[in-house]
Amino acid sequence: MRNAPLWWTLTAVWAALFVGVTILLRQLQIPLSAAIGAALVAAGIEASFYAASGFAGARDWVSGLRLKALWIAVSTLPAYLIYSAGTGTFNWRALLLLAALASVIAYWYQVLPRGLATDAGFLALMACGLLTGLFAFLYPPISKQLRSDYIGHVMWLRLGYWVLLVVRSRGEMGFGFIPRRIDWALGLRYFAYCVPVAAVVLWAVQPMRFKTNLEWGKTPLIALGTFAGILWVVALSEELFFRGMLQPAFAKVVRSSWLGLVVTSAFFGLVHLSFGGKFPNWKMVMLAGTLGLFCGRAAQVAGSIRASMVTHALVVTLYRVFLTPK
Repeated sequence: MRNAPLWWTLTAVWAALFVGVTILLRQLQIPLSAAIGAALVAAGIEASFYAASGFAGARDWVSGLRLKALWIAVSTLPAYLIYSAGTGTFNWRALLLLAALASVIAYWYQVLPRGLATDAGFLALMACGLLTGLFAFLYPPISKQLRSDYIGHVMWLRLGYWVLLVVRSRGEMGFGFIPRRIDWALGLRYFAYCVPVAAVVLWAVQPMRFKTNLEWGKTPLIALGTFAGILWVVALSEELFFRGMLQPAFAKVVRSSWLGLVVTSAFFGLVHLSFGGKFPNWKMVMLAGTLGLFCGRAAQVAGSIRASMVTHALVVTLYRVFLTPK
């Protein structure tokens, strides 16, 4: 019974995936095929590994394995093999590249000494995977209408989660998908603190206004969907890597939690320098750096990145759904 929430969550993941893909295919008027079925199974496998990372029982089980790093590395292969076999895109170079990269990430903290430099290198390696065309190479699109690189994106993020939470096993800071009541309260508080400051930054770099063409029958659903997607993917990954991993490391090096917060926020801003394909994108550097300050403080006060996830997701949802440049 201890793992009941895990199995219920994985069942919900698969059910949501099937429903979502079915709706998408009907809208695009694309018939179900073996290739789409293989893509669906591969996506479900990676989504299941992603969801399982949020359960302490699952992480404890992997932590107890003698070859836990090997298990984490090998776990990236089944989805690729199923997808490539079902779509006819199998490539030995892609398989070897995936195995090599997964092994480097999985064994990173078992080979290198623990410290800020190792953490920074790990984060840089994760960023390289996200910013290159790696996922399109591993998971070529089924058609012009159906991209599959998102499977590789999910794989890459959950690979990083498992390594940090099981192999590195420091800086977890309340990792999880469901915020507690205190996380919601603090997340909302620092969202309220962040909005006026971010508004001043926006006024300085790019004035914004509220959208006038919102459809209030659809907008709440769009906002809810955007919030959930940001909370469980973008905010979860960025808050774990920056507020859960780097912020405590910086604070330890500079011997100040406040200075560590400022340094981490500045670094968080700088990684958005090429955001949206624009370089240098100083607007997003300033916005992300500002957001980082309030997310970092929320995590500090709560002792949990789930509070900063709430702040992060609320700010991004407000920006994406309700605002537009003047």
